[in-house]
Amino acid sequence: MSGVRVSFPEGAPAEMQIASADERKVTLDRDRLAALADAVTGIEQAAADGNLDHGLVVCGGPTHVFCAGADLDLMASMETREEREEAIHAGQDIFDRIASLPCRTVAAVRGNCVGGGLELALACDVVLASTEKTTKVGLPEVRLGLLPAWGGTRRIIAKAGLARALPLVLAGSVLPAKVMAAKGVVDEAVPGELLLERARAVARGDAEPRRRRAGLVQRLMSAPPLAGIPLWIARGKVRSGAAAPYPAPRRIVATAARAVFAPGTARKAEINGGVDLLATPEHRALLHVFRCSEAQRHLARDLFEGDLPPTRRALVAGAGQMGAAIALGYAQAGLSVRLRDPSDDALFAAGRMAARTARKLSKKRRLTRSEAQALTDRFVLDPAMHGERAADLFLEAAPEKLEIKQAVFRAAVDAGLPRDALILTNTSTLPVTEMAVGLPNPGRVAGMHFFHPVAKMPLVEIVRAEQTSDETLARVAALAVAMGKTPVIVADRPGFLVNRLLAPYMGAAGRLLDDGVPLAAIDAAAKAFGMPMGPLRLADEVGLDVALSAARVLHAAFGDRMKPHDEVVRMVEGGLLGAKSGRGFYDHTGSKPVPAWDSPSANGAAPSASEIIDVLFEPMFAEARLCLDEGVVASADELDIASVFGTGFPPFRRGGLGACALSSDPPSHV
Repeated sequence: MSGVRVSFPEGAPAEMQIASADERKVTLDRDRLAALADAVTGIEQAAADGNLDHGLVVCGGPTHVFCAGADLDLMASMETREEREEAIHAGQDIFDRIASLPCRTVAAVRGNCVGGGLELALACDVVLASTEKTTKVGLPEVRLGLLPAWGGTRRIIAKAGLARALPLVLAGSVLPAKVMAAKGVVDEAVPGELLLERARAVARGDAEPRRRRAGLVQRLMSAPPLAGIPLWIARGKVRSGAAAPYPAPRRIVATAARAVFAPGTARKAEINGGVDLLATPEHRALLHVFRCSEAQRHLARDLFEGDLPPTRRALVAGAGQMGAAIALGYAQAGLSVRLRDPSDDALFAAGRMAARTARKLSKKRRLTRSEAQALTDRFVLDPAMHGERAADLFLEAAPEKLEIKQAVFRAAVDAGLPRDALILTNTSTLPVTEMAVGLPNPGRVAGMHFFHPVAKMPLVEIVRAEQTSDETLARVAALAVAMGKTPVIVADRPGFLVNRLLAPYMGAAGRLLDDGVPLAAIDAAAKAFGMPMGPLRLADEVGLDVALSAARVLHAAFGDRMKPHDEVVRMVEGGLLGAKSGRGFYDHTGSKPVPAWDSPSANGAAPSASEIIDVLFEPMFAEARLCLDEGVVASADELDIASVFGTGFPPFRRGGLGACALSSDPPSHV
């Protein structure tokens, strides 16, 4: 059902609704594109008949949804170049016809307006968007290995200027309306209840949008000849670092250059880029990751039918780096949070961190001043140790010792924690099943394992203990999604999933060091494979003491394949803990980390990068296969998500570790 409807009220702007009353998500599939084409034909005829004198408003449906872009099934179904060309030409032609209408056209955006949805909005003369939290605007195609091929690349540059638009497209940024108004992509951010009336007034010409003008430097850098400067900077970024393995960023920069220096060729460049990129393995891999992550967003619904009890009030025990960050994440998701710790210094540091974050979000226009104040009001320090009786959720982030965590749980229950309140642990290694022993209603106990840094790492491992109920898993999954995280359920086995995958990888790095391979060569090979940092730099960032603690638990469970490296033991005993102590495998005291430890080469010439890659990743691949066989994670798709979002495994490698581990190729060939 296409949902597209056009009306021509007498004495008012025409209105094209692109969604029907019962639609909760609107995508541009073949049927809707065809319906849009028919609707535009009707509008063109109305213009020819003189019935379009008051302009046109393009909006979503009665449920305030706009458009979430091209349909994923449409992308996946196009197997030939001819099919891809047909689909891209169809979108280009429709949006070009909207752009050519002989009246003022206004997009009234409420709800998600991303990808092809924003390309549709940008085809209009004016883009108004609501200030509601549910309204997000952006062109995230690069995240799927694509470029905006329905006119979006050239139109966002024309709208916002190259200097503001190009970074947004290269990052795939999806942002609130106020932020996009400040960046020139949206002409005006309007309160949702006033949006349609404002759009009609602008379409009639009775009002003008209050557009934020770009600064002089931005305007100069968006037109020849100075536009060459941001293009030169962008080319450098996409040829190195995390973007280097992907063709889409390079095609985006090339198309942007055409839009500025040869605008007559930009449309063709968009089409050719879209057609070519749809056929790349990188796009297929990223589409796989996106689909898997979207499936995990619906995990709560899949686990539990019916309404879940609300989770409104959280009590977090432990105001260290992780506990404070988790508490703040809960507060940002809308929960009222009480954070406790026996250390006043830790509590005050957590309070300062929360205040800094609120100010930063307000400055970046992610929150209004009142919303920033509300965030800090929801984040309550609890030195007096109150709050159990009102909590819907209790999470401990205490030191990694089983007896300490059991005591924290017992104290919370004894203080009056409600019988149906969730009891969660952020442990990275300890058995959650043992923590639940002796607690009333143990079905509400689960692990909710975040990764450092909490604000940036998108994965949450939900640990299913022996007693954990499906309702508990569903409640935790729903909370993770509300926090903007991707949940994956893992079995209560030593190391759970991510740490179990990382341990043999980091152990292999230690063996390479023992064989005399230079530290820099090891980490460089891992980065060449696509990891965000090498295993030895990662160990420093995690903390060598933390890595050693996890390795000892895994060694006890799985034997010598998880044996801690002797040098790590010596370094921890000597107080060399990595980044937090200033020195580990790297020296972190300067402006950037530099290698600080190496063994002399014992074998003459260093192995090649591909040989190092095979040594590093084959143990990880083998462990991934074991995790699947043992049911640590339910499927290869969930393993893919956990590896990409939890270990930094490069998604262009077939979409994740699960897909690679099940192949017969050596790591250096995947």
